[in-house]
Amino acid sequence: MIIETAIVQSVTGDLVSVQCESQSACNHCHASDNCGTGMVAKAFPHRTHRFTVIKTADVVAGDKIEIGLREKNLVTSAMLVYLLPLATILLSLSLGQYLSQVFQFEGEGLVILAAFVGGYIGFSCTRKLSVIFDQRFDFKPKMLGVVAQSEVIGQWRAD
Repeated sequence: MIIETAIVQSVTGDLVSVQCESQSACNHCHASDNCGTGMVAKAFPHRTHRFTVIKTADVVAGDKIEIGLREKNLVTSAMLVYLLPLATILLSLSLGQYLSQVFQFEGEGLVILAAFVGGYIGFSCTRKLSVIFDQRFDFKPKMLGVVAQSEVIGQWRAD
């Protein structure tokens, strides 16, 4: 399971809205000033991500919690985003090459057109499937526990 620390933004019933920052693996070694990847990591600001998770413990805004995502879900999402469009492009390229030989077209215009059509089909399917995966409960991050509770001034916490 991939575990990340997030900060609770709000609590509504059994749902907790959390926010966490993307962390780069760069800038942690002595060569990061001379490394191309380290320079790229410094050039782009940190992105924040918001999630809604089901509450499994009593939390309030400002608490730090751990959220987790199964590795299987991450791999499935990566395959969906990268491999599905690539596969449709390669299949459409093969089909375009075959059709250009059967109909004796000169040049590669049909093959290039087939590649664009295949890319469009692949990315369209990826978009539709990502909406379906986003609605599935098992593809959502889960709240694992409370790391640190915020100090609430003027209120009592019932722990």
